[in-house]
Amino acid sequence: MKVLSTVFTLCVLFSRVHHVFTVGYDDMKTELANVLDTFFDASSLRPVTDSSNTGIVSIDWNLVSILDFDETNGYLEVSGYLSLEWTAEALTASTFDLNIMVQETKIWRPPLVLVNSLDGTDLIGYDSSVKVRVNVMSKICQWRPWTVARVACKADVTYYPYDRQECSLLFSVWGYNTTEVTLQINNPNEWSTLYFEENGEWEIVETSSELSTVQDSSTVDFKIKLSRRPLFYVINIVAPIVLLGLVNVCTFYLPIESGERVGFSVTCFLSYVVLLNMVMSLLPSSASPMSYLSYYTFVMMVFSALMSIMTIVTLRIYHKSDDDGVPYCIAAFYLLLTCKICQTGSSNRVRTISVSSASISEESVSQNSSKRIEVKDVKWKNIADFIDAFLFFGFLILQIFYSVAYLLPVFLSS
Repeated sequence: MKVLSTVFTLCVLFSRVHHVFTVGYDDMKTELANVLDTFFDASSLRPVTDSSNTGIVSIDWNLVSILDFDETNGYLEVSGYLSLEWTAEALTASTFDLNIMVQETKIWRPPLVLVNSLDGTDLIGYDSSVKVRVNVMSKICQWRPWTVARVACKADVTYYPYDRQECSLLFSVWGYNTTEVTLQINNPNEWSTLYFEENGEWEIVETSSELSTVQDSSTVDFKIKLSRRPLFYVINIVAPIVLLGLVNVCTFYLPIESGERVGFSVTCFLSYVVLLNMVMSLLPSSASPMSYLSYYTFVMMVFSALMSIMTIVTLRIYHKSDDDGVPYCIAAFYLLLTCKICQTGSSNRVRTISVSSASISEESVSQNSSKRIEVKDVKWKNIADFIDAFLFFGFLILQIFYSVAYLLPVFLSS
């Protein structure tokens, strides 16, 4: 009784009639009964006056939050609600411009399913208690069922952590063909984000909607493009890999007498193994193509393994006995690369000094001759020192070149 009395008061206040009039309680009760009787046990009947008519349902997706994007398992989880609107032609028209909330089980609702859902194919909103708003004069029905959607989405991690992902929510009318129920998009350009809360890891680049027909069922595809915020991953993954490469090169700068070379190089190698495992745990094992970061970490690990091997080789060379003479070709090549031969030639030019300074010239020649390094004077320690210097600059240049080759296309893609 109190509900009907309240409805009666609202009808009087918001009536389009501009003069004062009175409506009897019995008349109002009869009017509402006629409207409500239409909903009785009619949830499975399309509200059309002619069965050949096509029911048009306007649909819009309202995004509230991005809950998670899992690259490893390949899914996107979002929360939001659908805005659905249709005209119930078969309802009994009213002379009052009145909006009432009808129990969802008492009126027909469009049976929508999320086709690419990973949580089953339950009808959207049929497990909730969201009522339908009905205007009894225009017969327009509005329904906003809430849903938490987890949909399959294949991850493209080529430029990880500067990657962009494209996913979609595919809604379809279940049980009706296009001649019975057809979907219509209110805003095909972008999603509604009135209540959207920013995600700390992902930002929205673009949203769109597209209508299609799949197996004679009206379907709408809500697409979204996401861009990862890379700063966290750059600081915690990319930067340590780059810096570890620079530290690893310093293996050849350590004095051999310190006895720390092998332990230092092996520690760097194991650090790369840990970083590679960390990267692979964040990315899907079946990703195609694989992430550039995975290739980069693997190659840097190979560099580290080669440095460990060359460290052991140089130690073996350095500690070879002086009784084992250096082969002539190796010693001559060492003198050539270190320009020791050039120093030998320059000492001979001292003999061109004038006769008046003969005593000084002869003395200079004798001093320079004592500093000349012959092939027989080259020791294994000299060879080891030269190899250390060569490997230090060689690996440093290789790692810088490879790091730039990796980082440049990744940065340009963003």
